[in-house]
Amino acid sequence: MNHSTPRSLSADPADPPRHPGASRPETVDARLVLERVRSAEESLAQLAGLAITTEDSTLLRMVPTALEKLTRTVAGLRARTLAAIEADGSWRADGQTKLEAWLSAHTNTSWAQSRREVDRARALDTHLPQFREAL
Repeated sequence: MNHSTPRSLSADPADPPRHPGASRPETVDARLVLERVRSAEESLAQLAGLAITTEDSTLLRMVPTALEKLTRTVAGLRARTLAAIEADGSWRADGQTKLEAWLSAHTNTSWAQSRREVDRARALDTHLPQFREAL
């Protein structure tokens, strides 16, 4: 378990951690998260519409590994976001009685998928902090 002092994520993406091996930021403003997620989504959507070609098949074989790492990073961010939404309680403003129902309605996913996401977020937030950090 890392006991380093938490720091907030700066608005400057070039701002590195204080030292190599520093823990990931513990706090970040939701506005900055949303800006960066939308930017990443836009960039990836552009790539998704293109055919992938290369003269170097080694690079091509590296793409699935990079995409898996991205998928895990997104899963960790999603879990942290859901934990924050649950703690904030703002999801109740829509009249929903369960976070799972709110998530399903707002993400157009099935209730079962939303339930799995919320369960994962709760587990990572409360019971498995070392795994949360690994994501």
